[in-house]
Amino acid sequence: YVPPATTPATETATLPNGVRIATENTDGPMIAAGIYADVGSMHEAPYQSGACHLLEKLAFKSTANRTHFRFVREMEAIGVGMAAAASREQLVFHADALRAFTPEVVEMLADAVVNPAFLPWEITAEVEKMKLELDDLDKNPHQQIIEGAHMAAFTGGLDKPLVAPRHQLDVLAKHPEIVAEFYQTNMCGKRIAFAASGASAGEMARLLEPTLGALPAGNPTPADGSAYVGGEVKTNAVGMGANVMLAFGCPGWRDVKGSVGVTVLNVLMGGGGSFSSGGPGKGMHSRLYKRVLQKNASIVNCSFVNSMFNTTGFAGILISSGETPASHLVDIASAELLELAKPGALTEEEVARAKASAISAVLFNLESKSIAAEDIGRQVLTYGAKKDLKEYVDAVNALTPKALQELAASMMKSTPTLVSYGDVADMPRLSMIESRFK
Repeated sequence: YVPPATTPATETATLPNGVRIATENTDGPMIAAGIYADVGSMHEAPYQSGACHLLEKLAFKSTANRTHFRFVREMEAIGVGMAAAASREQLVFHADALRAFTPEVVEMLADAVVNPAFLPWEITAEVEKMKLELDDLDKNPHQQIIEGAHMAAFTGGLDKPLVAPRHQLDVLAKHPEIVAEFYQTNMCGKRIAFAASGASAGEMARLLEPTLGALPAGNPTPADGSAYVGGEVKTNAVGMGANVMLAFGCPGWRDVKGSVGVTVLNVLMGGGGSFSSGGPGKGMHSRLYKRVLQKNASIVNCSFVNSMFNTTGFAGILISSGETPASHLVDIASAELLELAKPGALTEEEVARAKASAISAVLFNLESKSIAAEDIGRQVLTYGAKKDLKEYVDAVNALTPKALQELAASMMKSTPTLVSYGDVADMPRLSMIESRFK
């Protein structure tokens, strides 16, 4: 008899300086671990703009104890994979390795976070790479729209750019002390969580106390006051086709019921590219696939998108075409959103399918130790603790077509965010779009 598998309990510990440790001691030969900091571009002062983006690129470079070359050779020697990611709210340093190398992996992660050297020549080299990335960004309408949407939709720290502005890169290269100052001000014990899948909290606390435990305690993350306000960004770029996003304010992650509802709406609306019919939430049964992509051959992409943060967010439709005028694209997006908010428009069948797909996607993803560790770390930063998976599943199962329709209708009472890029000279003004939802 083999007993059914159960999810290990989440173990927790706290270092004297406030660093929170949360782990799940799952079976298997691998460990996934990460250091998660409540630090993002929203915390940058104007003269520090781009510092968080640059920190992502400088991860695992030289420290007080290692050169970058030594870092790379040690990673290769034990087969560890390391990565870093910056966002508007959080900064992440992550590693995957064989469990036998847990002490080495934890020490390397901590060294990268506690002792960065910020060598001027390494900063200059990364800045040059970032300039090339900005050249690629200029050719990517969807990325332009997503970044523009954040700056239009929010007030407070969330409207600050995540991608370093081009003119600011030279400033950061010339004054490396700006990055060092931002780092030293924000990277403190009370704003950091360590998460792992495949380890015990007690073992991690013992390994981390000499390293992460040496950081100053500092202060908790300051309240920012960011809020959704809506707005408009229009960028004419001839020859790039018409690309439009129409979105509205939505609940943030700390509103568990509301954020779960937005997640299910995202699956239900689905969509995708004209050639991407596979995958949960973007297949032939999603509303945007059936109602837009199947009926409009000239539309190359129509997707429901959302961007959620701790206390606020936005959700809406991103639609693109090389032939259809931008004004018609925004008409299609408006019609689909209005239909979503109409009483009785959602059927029991499509809602049940979306709920099952949402639960399936989460359960499938959490089979990966890397994703499980990230889930633990981000939840500790967002909620202060890891929530039980059953709470999410129960919240999804409790949703009804009426509840989802009411959520959509409440979102559309906010001011729209209208962002367009490319051949968009014929785009109507925001006030005209807003009047459709009154």
